[in-house]
Amino acid sequence: MTIAHRAGNDRAALEQALSAGVDAVEADLRWDRGRIVTRHARRLPFLPLYWDHRHLRLDRSPQLTLDEFLEQVRGRARPYLDLKAPARPLLSALLQALRRHDALKEAEVSTGHWGLLAELRRSEPDLRLVRSVGTARHLAALLALPPDDPLRAGVVIDRDLLDEELARRLRSVCQTLYVWGIDDLEDARRLIGWGVTGVIADSLELLRTLVSEGQACLPAGRREPGCRCRQT
Repeated sequence: MTIAHRAGNDRAALEQALSAGVDAVEADLRWDRGRIVTRHARRLPFLPLYWDHRHLRLDRSPQLTLDEFLEQVRGRARPYLDLKAPARPLLSALLQALRRHDALKEAEVSTGHWGLLAELRRSEPDLRLVRSVGTARHLAALLALPPDDPLRAGVVIDRDLLDEELARRLRSVCQTLYVWGIDDLEDARRLIGWGVTGVIADSLELLRTLVSEGQACLPAGRREPGCRCRQT
């Protein structure tokens, strides 16, 4: 599975990712003044000022909404949606949007706020959910889950936390194992060899290469549902 990192947060980047033929496009979701918008940065209340880590920017351009994003990716790529904040109104609005766009079967939802995934599971048992693991603390919590945990089937993890032993351990219990923070083609190939089922990258050139090589998925019989990689 080739996934364009954060490409769903910007109209131009979204079209570039779709034109590149990636399997999925990631959009970061936030609740903003009664609607879901796609952006990674936080917004200062009542001002068009956005901040992310140590960066502050002024941006008065219209934000891309979840409805616009879902309409753009329909039939072209899978929507990969990362929930950035535990805003309760977001969950019901998210499910309503996925139903409106007939995207419940295609979409995947990830977040580091695992409690939100449990709520989504209760509302839509068949929705594909992925636990986000970005810190050593998250990883320890993941490894402490019972083997029959219903949400353990999907994991997305920071590249810095993953080695071959852990990758194979996770793949023994997880159907889905995605990795973000990949910026090197040889490293991406190495991860796929470890059993990683999805590569999340900023570089569209890297993702294009994986698609052209048929490298972005596991061998037949072990592929991610919805993966469109070339048969080899």
